Amino acid sequence: MSLRLALLFTAAAAAPALAQTPRAIPEVVVTGQRAETSAIGLDADAVTASRLGVPVRDLPASVSVIDSALMLSRGHATTLDAITGTVGMTGGVTLGATPRFSSRGFTANNIALMRDGIRQNTLAQSARTLDPFVLGRIEVLKGPASVLHGEGAIAGAVNYISRAAPTAPEFTALAAIGSWESWRLGLGGGAPLSDSLSVRLDGVMSGSDGYVDASGGLRYALSGALRWDLAPDWRLDLGVDWSRDDIDSFFGTPLIHDGVRQPSGTIAQRTPNLAAGETLVNPRIDPRTRRINYNIANGYSESEYVWSRAALTWSPSEALELTLTPYRATQEQDYVNSEGFVWNPATGLVQRDALGFIGRDDVLSGLRAQARVVRTLAGRPLRLVIGADASQNDQVRGTRPLALSAAAVTPAPLALTARPGPFVLAATGQLPRPEPFARAVVETRAVFAEALFEPTDALKLVAGIRFDDIALERTAIAPTVAPAYAKDYDPVTGRLGVVWTATPGLSLYAAWTTAAEPVVQLVSQTAASRDFGLQTGRQYEIGAKWSFLDGRGDATFALFDIRKEDILTSTVVNGVRIQQQIGAQVSQGVELAAALQPAPGWTIDANAAYVDAAFEDFNENLGTGVVSRAGARPDNVPEWSGNLFVSKDWSTGVGVQAGLRYVGDRFANSANTLPLEGYTLLEAAAYATLGPARITLRGRNLTDETYADWAVFAKTPFLKRGDPRSFELSVSIKR
Repeated sequence: MSLRLALLFTAAAAAPALAQTPRAIPEVVVTGQRAETSAIGLDADAVTASRLGVPVRDLPASVSVIDSALMLSRGHATTLDAITGTVGMTGGVTLGATPRFSSRGFTANNIALMRDGIRQNTLAQSARTLDPFVLGRIEVLKGPASVLHGEGAIAGAVNYISRAAPTAPEFTALAAIGSWESWRLGLGGGAPLSDSLSVRLDGVMSGSDGYVDASGGLRYALSGALRWDLAPDWRLDLGVDWSRDDIDSFFGTPLIHDGVRQPSGTIAQRTPNLAAGETLVNPRIDPRTRRINYNIANGYSESEYVWSRAALTWSPSEALELTLTPYRATQEQDYVNSEGFVWNPATGLVQRDALGFIGRDDVLSGLRAQARVVRTLAGRPLRLVIGADASQNDQVRGTRPLALSAAAVTPAPLALTARPGPFVLAATGQLPRPEPFARAVVETRAVFAEALFEPTDALKLVAGIRFDDIALERTAIAPTVAPAYAKDYDPVTGRLGVVWTATPGLSLYAAWTTAAEPVVQLVSQTAASRDFGLQTGRQYEIGAKWSFLDGRGDATFALFDIRKEDILTSTVVNGVRIQQQIGAQVSQGVELAAALQPAPGWTIDANAAYVDAAFEDFNENLGTGVVSRAGARPDNVPEWSGNLFVSKDWSTGVGVQAGLRYVGDRFANSANTLPLEGYTLLEAAAYATLGPARITLRGRNLTDETYADWAVFAKTPFLKRGDPRSFELSVSIKR
């Protein structure tokens, strides 16, 4: 592996010598056809990476920008599709119809999710599967991001940015039908109503029966925006987004096997809730189960989300901009499903866990104030941002009705090829719903600052710092289940970086960044977490950003080293197992991305990432004992991943596209005894333009690859499988 890294680094270092024609660095965002070909976005002002208002090429950070035109062109039906096409990002849908991501060796809560630059304090509030039709773009920042976005961003941040009211008329429409009765309808646009007022409204709805039985659902989303130029130096921006989904959850397919091999070598015929050192003998999926959903037939996962915000901006001159941003997000979520299945070789039946009950009533409200100043220091350019953010996340949490035991809500076992029916309680004849049991309130006060100073024309120094004061209070609605709990945190995070413009088209950078996050999401903490502080992380990164071929090519290179400390690990003291924050997780890796227009009508977009991630110090409490996982790779983290996308557009309006996605081998558990095979997905499309309309026929997973995109549970062996071969016919209009 060291040879591969050396070759990659040598290629990046030699890049300037290969440039055909250096070009000056532009100070504006490139628009038009180029914006539809790549997520590299070197000339974009990516607010997820900085609030300084400078292009990506001037920042010591790795960031991808996926704009709406690119998502429409490539037929992305979900935000998950769009995000996993960027360098180093993999992911899948897990419990509660919520996507999870893996980046730079870390997963799930290590990656913050935001709406319009505002962090939502729970993944469930911000990460529900969303149709990107209502978004203006998605930005993906790699590496620690707490200095910009607060706790919980050790591996990066994903930012969903809504469409803004346009300054010129715009119109977009979409209609699509596909395999398994799937469909999408989208319509949106906006225009100035006067010299000072413009509006926009977008809506999309989609549905599917799903390839697996009862695995489809319905999704709806609306987005509205208004821009009002109150005066020459005053502007008001308003936005409201609404989304709702009703999902038939599919959690996975149980593995069949020939037994459980114990550390002694003995093979036991039993339900495989794997203990330390145990492995499965010949695990496999019975092909007869490919379309069976073992969830209860009347299970459901429903969510409704409303995101509203305003931004009042005063710009008395080019040197000063003040912005005040109040915001509010609400989400209601209800969820009842049987979410765990295991095949028992002794009985030949599929046993299912007790039903999972989730209820959420979540309100996030806050106010951000920010000042951006452009000045000089010792005669050299200086950009400075200072600000403050105050927010409150108030969540009422629900779970199984208190009167019900686990046995009362455990579905009966099924034959391997049987389809489940509805579940009802014998006493009532109905499926119970979640009942409130606790309320969690998280109040956050933060101040932050960023600066970019140019001591020379070729050198930029970047620094940032953030102070957070976080107060968590959890009160009991049902005291016997959720005792009261309170905890305060006061993390300080920062960033230091340098960017050197080696040639007019090539920037080299180095950066050090830090982050902090709780051991579990703040709203999920209980009294058992009282003695635990925040987990801390730091990253060293060096890289290059290069534009060549007179602007027809862009490339990025990043080499990173991340260390996360204070993770929970179990130890045995005087014969008693206890939890301590003495663990560590590390990752090192390299990311390469390139976008090229080699000839008229041709575009090539490629990326590849390698990550070497491991637990450096981690002892897992299995209930029956404590086992060291030092040296093991974290679950759902591939070593290699990559994407290749090629398109050809003829002047006649006819074109073809082809995409290839690779995700390497992963593990489903921290013991690394449940491997997930790597997979390669091939898609292709052909389209024709008739007037303002583009008609596209697209095929996905054309080789009909059988694969698992994400491991849902670690001890219970079943897999969440991805969709097989599918086709879609769509008509889109954008003008």
